[in-house]
Amino acid sequence: MAEIEKAEQECRYCVHLVPHPGDEKWLKDANGMPPWRCPFGRFNDPFKDGAVKRWFAWNGIWRPNNEVAKAQVNCPRFELHPKADKFTSSGRVLP
Repeated sequence: MAEIEKAEQECRYCVHLVPHPGDEKWLKDANGMPPWRCPFGRFNDPFKDGAVKRWFAWNGIWRPNNEVAKAQVNCPRFELHPKADKFTSSGRVLP
């Protein structure tokens, strides 16, 4: 666990992050991983007309990019996944 303590606020270590339910083969990345989503809408992008685009995180979860960094800042719902110490930089233990 010590190795993730410094990164424990990263979305990839959050118990709430789940594979998108429409994870048909064409939605998976080169490693066979489905897109991931936050059930609390942390990746959503509001538009001027009020509509919201649901933004699914791909490799940004494993190597956080700007969108993921913004989503995880001060997240009030972050909870460390009980298997977080088994995650790698390129994968995650599927639920």
